[in-house]
Amino acid sequence: MLKQCNPGTLTNIKTYSQDLFKYGFMAFGVYLQGFNHVISPVIAIDAAYLIGSVSGVLLIASPKDRDSQIYPLAFGFAASECIISALKKVYLAAHHAFCVFHIAQKFKRSSKSRCMARQFFYQACSKYLREECDIDLQQMAACNQRYYNDVMDIGVDKFTRANCPKNRYQMMSTQLAESMNSALLDLRKLPIASLAVLIRDMMQKWFHNRRTIANRLSSDLTLEADKHIHERVDSSYKCIVHPLLYHSYNITKKQNNFIIDCQAKTCACREWDLKKLPYRHALDCANFSCSFSSFVTKKGRHRCVRSTQVCDHPLTTCKNVWAAASQGQRYNWT
Repeated sequence: MLKQCNPGTLTNIKTYSQDLFKYGFMAFGVYLQGFNHVISPVIAIDAAYLIGSVSGVLLIASPKDRDSQIYPLAFGFAASECIISALKKVYLAAHHAFCVFHIAQKFKRSSKSRCMARQFFYQACSKYLREECDIDLQQMAACNQRYYNDVMDIGVDKFTRANCPKNRYQMMSTQLAESMNSALLDLRKLPIASLAVLIRDMMQKWFHNRRTIANRLSSDLTLEADKHIHERVDSSYKCIVHPLLYHSYNITKKQNNFIIDCQAKTCACREWDLKKLPYRHALDCANFSCSFSSFVTKKGRHRCVRSTQVCDHPLTTCKNVWAAASQGQRYNWT
């Protein structure tokens, strides 16, 4: 039904028998198209319990767009949460990382050593250079060796930005997916068929509003990129800039030197490389090369973000069929 009304949509439903639902999956075609073109390839996956007459979990896969907004990509319905085991079986080539917030819950108890260890843990996760990350991890070990060992058993590449073999694009937690779960709190009381329809209706409204805002922008940048630059431009111009080549510069600040390439949009401190947005070193070079907006990658421009806000088609031809399915027993668990 979804495929008929929304070309490119992927769905899959498995049943134990004709009347017993096992699990289901849906991903709307227009959102898949936007993800393939301009959305950062990092996906947060989380599960939330269905709280109505039907037991089970709602699985949500959510990347974020360049305005740091939720970009719901796919939804699943299953009897239990099986995220880690499923990822290991299906996405063998992808790097799997963990939410730093959930790892930090190990240090939630209110003792001084645990609080300090938690602080150094967050600092280590946010660093861009491995040397700086290692220093924070060593300080964490000095505060609480036990929790340091527990964290290192997970794998340092699973939670730190500096040691991750892939770019996490500032997706250090599953907060986006959890926010989506909160937005669907009332809808999770409904039968699965009705829940699927109302999820589509919610996405329709969200993306219509986002597209309306994007069409009104006068800047070539997204709201997030424009805000990012203006918040940092006043604090820039505090470094000494020495031009090297046409696009290369040597940045000196507090006896530290960094080589920056404005054409490749890279810096020795790795912040520009991983954030994909110009930061203080890049903004210092703007006087020598070009405008701030030219330092933003293609995905940070509102024209690209606007192309992801295409609205899918309403389920007008399938409304009666969905209503009949919602009233029946087809979507009950065993």
